[in-house]
Amino acid sequence: MGLIEQKIIKLPFSGPLHLSRGKAEMDTADPILHSDKIKSAIAAAAYVLFHKWSQTEKEAFFQAFKVSSAFPYWKDVLFFPTPTMLLPDIEGVGEWKQGKKKKKIKYLDQPSLEAILNGEQPATYPASVIQGINADESKDLVICATELPKDPLIASEVTLRVNVPRDRVEVIEQDAGLYYQERLFFGNEVGLYFCLEYVENGHQYEDSILAAIQFLGDSGIGSDRTNGNGHFDFSKDQHFSTINLRVPDHPTRQVLFSLYCPAETDDLKSLLQGSSYHILKRGGYIAQPLQDNYLSYRKKSIHMFGEGSIFSKGQSQGVIHDLKPELVNIEHPIWRDGRPIFLPLK
Repeated sequence: MGLIEQKIIKLPFSGPLHLSRGKAEMDTADPILHSDKIKSAIAAAAYVLFHKWSQTEKEAFFQAFKVSSAFPYWKDVLFFPTPTMLLPDIEGVGEWKQGKKKKKIKYLDQPSLEAILNGEQPATYPASVIQGINADESKDLVICATELPKDPLIASEVTLRVNVPRDRVEVIEQDAGLYYQERLFFGNEVGLYFCLEYVENGHQYEDSILAAIQFLGDSGIGSDRTNGNGHFDFSKDQHFSTINLRVPDHPTRQVLFSLYCPAETDDLKSLLQGSSYHILKRGGYIAQPLQDNYLSYRKKSIHMFGEGSIFSKGQSQGVIHDLKPELVNIEHPIWRDGRPIFLPLK
């Protein structure tokens, strides 16, 4: 068995978070803050802070690091996405209910993850380690040996909102639009974290990355930030750390902790042998920190493999895509990072 280091960045939210699925689904939040959104948000914040960077410097910054998607934490307990594999049965649950119960297990604590990575799963899971993290215990479950507080770690709330047109003519001609919005609220000492990996000499950008994350905490991440959503209090000393994960010495597979868009040079045929995965469509509207004249335009869409997907070992570098629309005159590229963060799996 070996150890690998993972740099961890925690986002201790000071208020609610809204992760939009798009205008048609405002009443249902995206359950995960995905890696491509985190990466683009960090880059956008850095470009505001370091506005004198040339386009070449901006591209070098974007290439310099990768991030995982964001997952919950409580105090020092980190939760990792459940790999898309068959889990051992849960004690005290009827055979006809096992599948439905295990399907709700979205996250694992570190010891449980390490057991799966190294092929050391127990024959069955004690019912006591299957716990809920939401107010509705029928939703997301976690496998965690540490007893969690009775209050929900993450609660969701759907509220009625009013959309008032900005333009005076629109205010006269149109009625204000009503819509529902789901927001996530975090309990005491609860937030989201993600893993940070440098590419080659990317560690030289560490100070710039952390400065951008701190700036992002003030400006917010996710959707509807001007209404107080997505703000967090980041401190390098408190929320930037390194953990060691126990992994197998001779893995035959790998599990995904970010989104992944294969490059043309990736050996996708070999990767998919014995694989188990799910695919997400990524796109959405253009968001620019300093301009709003393109906000009504959609980016190009791409498909990526989702978190928890399992692949065979093989060439898997991933690719950064430019999603800039062809018919819109935008001076800069709109990147989406599809380079993966994998952990070895026996």
